[in-house]
Amino acid sequence: MSAKDGVQAQTRILFHALRKIGIPTIFFINKIDQNGIDLSTVYQDIKEKLSAEIVIKQKVELHPNMRVMNFTESEQWDMVIEGNDYLLE
Repeated sequence: MSAKDGVQAQTRILFHALRKIGIPTIFFINKIDQNGIDLSTVYQDIKEKLSAEIVIKQKVELHPNMRVMNFTESEQWDMVIEGNDYLLE
């Protein structure tokens, strides 16, 4: 499941089919590093649209020295490719 898109129609269909036949379900949430992602909102979406009975198995935090950046400005891209000869070509 995409953290950006949340619970989609096909996710609901598949989840309810698996529940109906008694198969335990594990969700993996990807794209958690994109700008604007609030995992508490994603968890709430799952609780409201699928099941309130969820268990979160991993706590996701940014490292204290790490920050999420939006690389839309060319100066920021210069910072990323600096020192990488392959990207500079």
